[in-house]
Amino acid sequence: MPETVETGTVVKPRADVGVRRVAGTVTVGWDEEAFELSETTFFIWRQLDGRRAVADVASSVANYYGIDRSEALADTLEVLRDLIDLGLLQVIASDSGGSAGV
Repeated sequence: MPETVETGTVVKPRADVGVRRVAGTVTVGWDEEAFELSETTFFIWRQLDGRRAVADVASSVANYYGIDRSEALADTLEVLRDLIDLGLLQVIASDSGGSAGV
């Protein structure tokens, strides 16, 4: 069953996932599996410290890119769900409550 990702969920990259930056391109993966990250996805990736909830990461996205918080939250949730589906992230804690204001 796939993990549920909500505003209060805390995720982090799996320990066996490597990050490589070459000539402005960022790839993540392990062994023979590699995935290229967009600039925005890599910004989100760098926020995933295993302590910050999704709502807090989305706030950082909204502030950095100067976009509406609800748009940032929707985008952040979509990115994180995709990265989890690819097996790149692990869910540390899940709480559907989240932070207020996002």
